[in-house]
Amino acid sequence: QDGINLAGGAGTVIGTVGAGNVIGGNNGAGIRASAVASLSITGNRIGTDVTGALSVSNNAAGIEIGGLSNGARVGGSGIGEGNLIAFNGGDGVFFSGGTNLTVRANTIFSNVGLGLDLGSNGVAANDATDNDAGANQLQNFPLLATASLHAANTAVLGELRSRSNTVFVVEVFANDAPDGSGHGEGQESLGWFEVTTDATGLAVFNATLPKATTRRFLSATATDPTGNTSEFGPALQAVTTQAPRDFAVTTTADSGPGTLRQAILDANSALNAGDRVAFAIPGPGPHTNTPATALPVILA
Repeated sequence: QDGINLAGGAGTVIGTVGAGNVIGGNNGAGIRASAVASLSITGNRIGTDVTGALSVSNNAAGIEIGGLSNGARVGGSGIGEGNLIAFNGGDGVFFSGGTNLTVRANTIFSNVGLGLDLGSNGVAANDATDNDAGANQLQNFPLLATASLHAANTAVLGELRSRSNTVFVVEVFANDAPDGSGHGEGQESLGWFEVTTDATGLAVFNATLPKATTRRFLSATATDPTGNTSEFGPALQAVTTQAPRDFAVTTTADSGPGTLRQAILDANSALNAGDRVAFAIPGPGPHTNTPATALPVILA
């Protein structure tokens, strides 16, 4: 059983800014819709509890839209319009069919399947001219070549190959880790910008987004002028220009300030190139640290 199931209709609204729904714990999808027009899904928590921190997963996709659907909007560029879509047993968002289905500024992570899936065959590979058919016309996704994290912003360089002489919106997301496909989900939206393809269908971009992040893996989506949003592109590990720091271990305790556990957590969050965990436990050694549980993995 789905949380919400729509078969036909136009102009349906599921959630609004500040008054969204909590949709979880269903045997099917959180929201399933077919043959709908102008569907709006904003401000909801799908697959989580009311806080958004704990899993109340739906067994299938968080959102599934298909059939002859046209013009649906999942999230939006306004403050608070994005949905939180996490912990679901299928894709975060699955479009089995339909066109002009727009996905913008959502928080999508920790779903079993893809963050956003066009069709039912996993990642839909980019093609040379992007003139193919299918869910959202199988819109090509952007490819990030470099990404760097700064104290106050994030810089990305990459390209989009799609239909010629067309304006697209590229939205960039940060993730703690890639999903199983090596692509991103959309854990944190860093912002968006427009690109215009040339006569060959190529747009090269070099953009600075006015938001900083501590999440290492960046990916992007592209949305065409009629609202067809692509899947998330491959996740790229970003570099950082922030100065390196030492995170000192000053006690043999297992948790809290000055412990090895906390130093690893702090170093992982800081993302600075050359960061070190340095031991500075006072008094004569040897000193022994005996963790009660496994220590965090040290990220590169």
